[in-house]
Amino acid sequence: MQRKQAPASGCSALSLACKHVWVECKVTMVKVSYHQSRPASMMRVWGGEVVASPSQDTQAGRDVLAKYPNSNGSLGVPSAKPLKMLQSAMIPTMRLAVC
Repeated sequence: MQRKQAPASGCSALSLACKHVWVECKVTMVKVSYHQSRPASMMRVWGGEVVASPSQDTQAGRDVLAKYPNSNGSLGVPSAKPLKMLQSAMIPTMRLAVC
C-alpha cells in the first residue's frame, strides 16, 4: 500500500484519470477544504464522488461529530475510511491519495 498526500488539484487530476480508464474514484476531503475549493466541483464533473469529512459515512466521522458537531475536520479523519477499506480489501496494487 502506498499513501500519498496530494493537494486538492492532484485529486482533481486523479478523478479525471479514473474517468479515462473507467475506474471508480472516491475522494474523502477535509470539510473546511471541501467547502472552500473548486477542485471538489471539478472532481464531481469528472465523475468522482467527493465526501466532506468528518461525515456520517464512517465510524470515525460519527465519533468526531458526536463530540464536536461543528468540526471542520482534520487530515486524520478522512484518512480513516480509505485505510480501513485498504486493510479489508487486501489488494496490494490499490493506491490511496489523501487530499
